[in-house]
Amino acid sequence: PDGLLIADDGYFADAAMSLVRRGVSIPRDLAVVSFWNRGSGLLSPFPLTRVELDPAVHAQTLARLLVSMLRREAPAAVHEHTPYTLLARARSDFETAPPPSVAAT
Repeated sequence: PDGLLIADDGYFADAAMSLVRRGVSIPRDLAVVSFWNRGSGLLSPFPLTRVELDPAVHAQTLARLLVSMLRREAPAAVHEHTPYTLLARARSDFETAPPPSVAAT
């Protein structure tokens, strides 16, 4: 396979450990994309593309829809858009940032 999509960040840790144990080089051997809840605290041992969602915004949308349904109101839209941030090939969480440049005095 060329890529792996992990559609729930709850599965990410096990999938990542499995890839690391098997010696798969990410992204050279396999591209990895994972959905990611903002603030989840998960760390990635390799660079991957993240589709980051804000759980609070998602919960607000679901609550609004539920209240509308309970009131027997017609839905405003057939589909709801949940905002996300695409972080393409974000670096590994274990990589260190380059040292700050030091100005000559």
